[in-house]
This record gives sequence, C-alpha cells and structure tokens, in this order.
Amino acid sequence: MASVTVVFSLSDPTRSSIAPRRGSKTPDARGGGVTASGASARPERLNRLPGRFCSVRFDRPPSAAVPPAADHRFRTGQGPGPVRGPDRSGVRVQNRPVASEGTPAARTGRTAPLAAAPRRPGGRPLGAVTRGTTGPNRLRRVDRWLAGPQAWRLRSAGDPLVVDLGYGACPVTTVELLDRLGAVRPDVQVVGIEIDRSRVEAARGLAREGLSFRHGGFELPLPEGRRPVLVRAFNVLRQYPERDVVPSWDVVRSRLAPGGLFLDGTCDELGRLSAWVAVAEDGPLSLTLSVRLADLGRPSRVAERLPKVLIHRNVPGEPVHALLRELDTAWERNAGLTAFGARQRWIAGVRSLRESGVPVLAEPSRWRLGELTLPWSAVAP
Repeated sequence: MASVTVVFSLSDPTRSSIAPRRGSKTPDARGGGVTASGASARPERLNRLPGRFCSVRFDRPPSAAVPPAADHRFRTGQGPGPVRGPDRSGVRVQNRPVASEGTPAARTGRTAPLAAAPRRPGGRPLGAVTRGTTGPNRLRRVDRWLAGPQAWRLRSAGDPLVVDLGYGACPVTTVELLDRLGAVRPDVQVVGIEIDRSRVEAARGLAREGLSFRHGGFELPLPEGRRPVLVRAFNVLRQYPERDVVPSWDVVRSRLAPGGLFLDGTCDELGRLSAWVAVAEDGPLSLTLSVRLADLGRPSRVAERLPKVLIHRNVPGEPVHALLRELDTAWERNAGLTAFGARQRWIAGVRSLRESGVPVLAEPSRWRLGELTLPWSAVAP
C-alpha cells in the first residue's frame, strides 16, 4: 500500500528572524516547547502543530510503478526533510522550509460577490481563494459529530456523496474525512472541492476509490447533477464578509440531497476549540460548540471561533452573547466538581443550563465529549 508524506512549514517565511547561536534553545514556531538550534522539532510536538504550507510526496514499494505525477508540491520547497512518523490519519509529517503564498486574494482577503448567479459551465467558480491553513487531525471534532449523531443521514442516503468544500492548501483533512465516514458507510464517496486550481491539481495524486478532487466553489460542480448528503466547509466563510454568509448557505443548501446537511464552521489551529452551524435544505438547524475540556479556562473562550454569522454578534443584547455568559456562570458554579475532572464539571454545567430553560439538545453522552448543541432559534441574530 502506498503511503503519503505531508510536509509542513512551521514558520512564516515572510517574517524576518535572527538566527540563534548554535546549540541554544529557541521557542518553536507556535510558541510551545523549545528545540535545539539546528535540530528539528520533536515528533510528538510536530504532529500536533498546524501547517500553514505543505506538500505531498508518495512513498511506494519498489515493485510499484511510480507515475510521473507521483510527486506533488503544494508550495516550492528546498528538498525533503526527516520523516517524523505517522500521525493518527496515517499521513506522515515532516518539516521543510517552503515559499510563502502569493495569491492576491490570500493577501487582501477580497472575495467575489456571492449573490451572483452560480457559475455556468466554463465560468468562474463562486467564491474566493482563502489562506488555506490546515493541519492533520484539525477537524476531528466535527468529523466525530458527523460520524455520531448525524451518521443516520449517511446510512439512509441513496447516494452516499460527501463534499469537503475548501479543504485548503493540503488535503489531509479530506483524507481523514473519508477514513472516518468510511467506518459509518464503506461505500461513501468524498469529493474535495477547492477554488484554487493549483491546490486541486496537486491533490489529485491522492485520488483513489471513494476520494476525488475538483475545481470549484460554492456552486458544488459535481458530475451528472449529483447532490451531496453532507457538505463540510470549515474555516472558509470565516474569511468572507458577513454579508456573504447567508447567500453562500442558500447556494449550497439548494444543491443538497433530500435530508442533506451543510456544516459551516470554524476551529482553532489545533482543533481544540470548534463551533459550527448545521444548515439543512430549509435553513439553519443548530449551533454546536465543541471544546477540549482538559485545558479549558472558561467556556466563553470558544467565542473567538464562532462561525462568521455569529462572531460579530457576541455583544450585549444578542442571544449568543447571553448564552456564553450563562455557560460561563454554570461553569463557575460547578467549580467544586473540578476534583472529579473537567468532564464532570462540564456535564453538570450543561445540565444546569437545561434545567434553567436553555433548550440544550443531545444527551450526556455528547456532553462528556465537550459538546453543546442548541437549536438555531436559541442563538439566531
């Protein structure tokens, strides 16, 4: 079986830096841990860091024929670095200095108007190129939610088609999505869609049965008029103007299969703070917050990762602001349970929210994972 090496740059090459004295200790690129000057980061630390730039290289058995396109670069590099070992997805990560992104849209943040009609054959995709920041295991929380409470949608679908919209500069999270949903339905088909054509061309070497990549945007250019049952768009609309969010939802949900779901979400670089809105054919259904409890200071920390439609609404007088304040209060009132672990403290806090009248969905089996799901009506602006 072929293996894949994903190469991440751990620093922003556009920033100047002063080389430390050889043998001295220097902070790593993301502020955690130190590495000796001239030495690469520790494997366990490297695998947890997000990669702003990456490339993919295929490693095949000697007997396997290597096609000409078997070596793909997402950004120009200076040659391979030492392999750091597999992460949970089976993709191997290594450190390499790479050139910075140069797309005008990535620098300026300007977006194409989304209220326009979807593109026609041969037309411009609907959307704009984003920064493309990604990393292994970054979207594990939303994937767990899709493979858990929402697994029935995939199991009951006549066409088990799933779209990863805007997978970024490296398709590692698309590969992970296929692996995780494959446990729910082995015949699932995942299509990664990116508006940056160079990212699509580079990722196509990873295509296999059940996994493909296409150039496009929110219009979801799928062959033969197929309609996906699930669409995941993470850290995409966060980089768009707020006025473009609802038109983007409308375009995507008009292309969903019956019973389909579109997830518009945001997470931090390590996937420890995450929030997403679930949008069905007839409109938004729910908001889910998912946090890593082990190092959670206050639940309202997730406010910085609210989806674009809500992040500017976290001000007094708005429902989402009131929710986060109530969640913080419930967390503080149950501080006495800290001795039994953050999980018990979180569960007690969510239970007290429900008892106070907040329409909390799901059951304690999801709360213990650091999740909190509410109907959209409870937080809608």
